[in-house]
Amino acid sequence: MKEVTMRRGLAFLLDMLLVGIAYTLAINLIPEIASRQEWVWAGRTFEGAIDLYGLVTLGYFAACDLLNGGESLGKDIWHLRTTGPEGQRPDYRLSLVRTLLKMISIGMLPLAVILFLWKGRHFTLQDYLTGTDVRPWKQVDVV
Repeated sequence: MKEVTMRRGLAFLLDMLLVGIAYTLAINLIPEIASRQEWVWAGRTFEGAIDLYGLVTLGYFAACDLLNGGESLGKDIWHLRTTGPEGQRPDYRLSLVRTLLKMISIGMLPLAVILFLWKGRHFTLQDYLTGTDVRPWKQVDVV
């Protein structure tokens, strides 16, 4: 149980590192002129902006859910799978709901980390509300 919790935490840290790299690339690749265009960005610049970070994070996790069956790259590297309420792989709708709930968890990260460490691997907002679970590959029946 503790091994899965540790692997899940490491997978999340790896995912957030990848999001950070993607954010850094995005912030440096958006030309300054384009970031000031009213029709594109409504006059905002993205220098240190949280909204671009949120978009990159949402894009990363949504792409992983849609293209990789609900598993992020961190979960793949640490050999973890997301399972639905009946133990099957979640469909794309459940995966996208999990992603939106994960964004809320990331927004309240200190509280989410405390609850995760206190209650164990089953108590993440997205898993608690959707009835999903994250398990090692060997415990998942591949369909």
